[in-house]
Amino acid sequence: MAEELSEFFMKRTEFSQADTAEEMAKITALDTATSSFFSHQDPAMVEWFVKMVEERKKQQDSSKEKKAW
Repeated sequence: MAEELSEFFMKRTEFSQADTAEEMAKITALDTATSSFFSHQDPAMVEWFVKMVEERKKQQDSSKEKKAW
């Protein structure tokens, strides 16, 4: 196992600074500067979420579900 770790770290250090800079540029290009999460304090998002939950409640007939409790 020690040999495998040693080999792994040797391969990681073989990258040149140019390779690392190129990889970092690719990662930076992926940044959209927007959050993947919504704010729970934003009234518009809260309203949208409540509507979505209500619609799903209407679509799902919970009387047919088998309860395990």
